Amino acid sequence: MISLDWKERLIKDTDDFIQNKLPNKDYHIGIIYNSYPVRAGHNIPHEVLSLVAKEISTKIAKEHSEHIDFYDYLWYSGGDNGKFITSTIIAKFIKKDNDLYFEKMTEYLNSSTDASDISTLLDRVFLPILKKNPDKYLHHVYSWLNSNKLTLEQVSIKLLIKMCKANKEYAKPVLKHLENKWMYASAEMIKIYSQFVKELGKFDQELFVETFEYYANSHDPNVVEILTGGTSFCNERIYEIVEEWTKSGNARLKKSALNCRKLLKRKMKRK
Repeated sequence: MISLDWKERLIKDTDDFIQNKLPNKDYHIGIIYNSYPVRAGHNIPHEVLSLVAKEISTKIAKEHSEHIDFYDYLWYSGGDNGKFITSTIIAKFIKKDNDLYFEKMTEYLNSSTDASDISTLLDRVFLPILKKNPDKYLHHVYSWLNSNKLTLEQVSIKLLIKMCKANKEYAKPVLKHLENKWMYASAEMIKIYSQFVKELGKFDQELFVETFEYYANSHDPNVVEILTGGTSFCNERIYEIVEEWTKSGNARLKKSALNCRKLLKRKMKRK
């Protein structure tokens, strides 16, 4: 928690930055918070960065679209702190000008290869509007899954998990969309698809079991690996399906099923 003294100082220094630095295109924003004495690890706490970003957003709200160069500087040259602040500012203004800031968000996504940067941007800017209006924005996530950019694809799956938790009625159609990609998934994507299935089992066990039932006779190692890797709970029917998979002649499929059976046995012992 930021002390009252430091909160007042950060607000004062942010105001000074906006009045005296920003008009002169002096975008070195670290001058506001670099002297803050408390660190989260070796980093400025997000609480501090959020305060600064929100103060900036409030002060420049009327002319927000005039500061694109500033946002670009923060994203491309401001390090992790700059990316966090940029994401927070855009999240504020995307409601005012969806086209402009969606375009900026897309530009930043395309320029980024780091999963943490992509997550920061999508979680802060895109996830709130996705949760509020899935029908309008879901197709963008699906397009990112076709980007051939592994980090963006992986973050997009995590985004879908969060969206489905908030809008459970979308879990089934989203799952069906993802299933179309399972047979051709890379080893890296199999892991993240399994994570989606695992989270699904935590908030929609009926759909989870239904999915197992649908693939009970599957001999596709990708599909079986995704489902067994995503097993988050056990019932009799799931155990029966996994037991049948352990008898497969496909070595990879059988290995996945055997590992899953061990897990299910441990889960049943705990009951």
